[in-house]
Amino acid sequence: MRLGTNRRLANVKTRQETGLDFIMQNIDLNTPFGKKQLKEIKPYFPGEEDELREELDKVESMVHFVQENSRLVEQIQELFMELKEVTYSINRSANQTLAVVEIYEIKSLLLSMRRLLQLTVKGDERLIPEEYILEDTTDLLDVLDPRRDRINTFYIYDEFSEKLRELRGKKRELELAIRKEQKAKREEIKKEHGIMLTPKFDITVSKSKTSDLEKIKAIEDLEMVDQDHISATFMLKANDVVFGHMRDLDVLHGEIEEEEEVVRREISIEISKHAGVLLANCDRMGALDLALGKSVFAVKND
Repeated sequence: MRLGTNRRLANVKTRQETGLDFIMQNIDLNTPFGKKQLKEIKPYFPGEEDELREELDKVESMVHFVQENSRLVEQIQELFMELKEVTYSINRSANQTLAVVEIYEIKSLLLSMRRLLQLTVKGDERLIPEEYILEDTTDLLDVLDPRRDRINTFYIYDEFSEKLRELRGKKRELELAIRKEQKAKREEIKKEHGIMLTPKFDITVSKSKTSDLEKIKAIEDLEMVDQDHISATFMLKANDVVFGHMRDLDVLHGEIEEEEEVVRREISIEISKHAGVLLANCDRMGALDLALGKSVFAVKND
């Protein structure tokens, strides 16, 4: 079977009677790319015998590969199980800004491509047929992984933008200033009223302890934020200093979001520049997945 134009000979009835549908349903595939290629498989017709023989030779060769390299086949299939359908994100990267989740999934794909190359290419030795060998995508992986840690996570790192680094630095300074002011106020309340707030600057008091409840209610720096029929929770109020820092934080949050979008746009453009290689590699992984799936089925069913 091959990819090509369908004809009447390969109708539903013929596929069912020959057992082809049963076989296709029982080929174990692990990638969205391989599953797509399986659905697109079409038959060879009279006059295409040479192409059919070539395909059968490939299947026979891959069957021998599966029999002789069981551990490597397992490793490849385990890797394939982690792959997600990301071709939509790759295709739209040229015209739209990708979301963080999409960029993460593409980075994950790149890490899988890197791992597959490590498994299948040892120096100058190719452990699988050349048609399944991926093109190296290290350059793009370096863009998405500026720290070169090769961990399967993604975050818009400070390394992507000096402006972003500065904005986040200011944010941390403001958060520390707010925390410092709150701690100072907590110590003041402890000294003046003998009440110790939690690290979250709140305190919960039982309503049955009327004197304690009234004492806490009288403290101007505390406000009730929650209550039920058993207890009431009070929180440290934000004073003018804290309010000022919080206003500055709101402005910073907006600027950080804008810069993060700029970074995501730049990353999306970079991905689009490598779209051809990425899609070609996806096709090759799909073809390898399908070839392994057919061969494993052949071995199991003799």
